Amino acid sequence: MKALKLSLIAILACAALVSCKKKDETTTSGKSDKDKRTEYIEYLTNKKGWVLESATSSPAYELLDGSFATDLMKDGYLEECELDEILKFTENGGMTINPGDDVCEYGYPQEVAATWSLSEDLKTLTMQLPFFYNDEYNSYNSQVEECQILSLTESQLRIKYTFDDYEAGAKKVYSFTLTYKINK
Repeated sequence: MKALKLSLIAILACAALVSCKKKDETTTSGKSDKDKRTEYIEYLTNKKGWVLESATSSPAYELLDGSFATDLMKDGYLEECELDEILKFTENGGMTINPGDDVCEYGYPQEVAATWSLSEDLKTLTMQLPFFYNDEYNSYNSQVEECQILSLTESQLRIKYTFDDYEAGAKKVYSFTLTYKINK
């Protein structure tokens, strides 16, 4: 009888461990981490690429002329020629930034190569931001930036990039929220 109780306790303990382990391997959506990662990569690497739909700053970003931009697309931070840039991600961590049809005179005149990566916890997308230029304004800044993934679906990518800006000697912390949609 004692052996039967011990066997029953051992079976229940094993069942509990298996149950706990199974919960650890899944996300709250019920998909395994591997399945969720595969899904994110499939969304990112769509064939059409991504174009900027909206871009906001919190707090309002101070521009060189002393004005402030909350809506980066309308308030003077981004130029009209930067609004049609196309980002394309490849499964191997490669990325291209295409200037689109409206090429900026100071920007990059043709498609350029870049890189990206996705964190293991699927919360961070590391990539080059297309509207950050080098000091000569003839190409993008090749430095990769860590962006928090706010949401990623088949048709929309929302990220937040937070950075310290030391312009004019005053340290300010800004968060840019960038929403991309599938290119048409």
